[in-house]
Amino acid sequence: HKDWPYAGLDYESTLSSDISNQLEYMGHQPERQKTMGSTQSIHVINGINYGYADLRRPNAGVSRQR
Repeated sequence: HKDWPYAGLDYESTLSSDISNQLEYMGHQPERQKTMGSTQSIHVINGINYGYADLRRPNAGVSRQR
């Protein structure tokens, strides 16, 4: 990767402070960031389509085919 070696480590705000502290202890330089990505998914269960939006994003939701 063009930025290698990279001294920093970005993480989302949902990461626990215990893990962030452990990463610092291991020599990393974790930096808290806003949500870095999201997913939209379709899950088919017994022939019914369920649509999901990543709940970390504002106005996210879930839908079901009737």
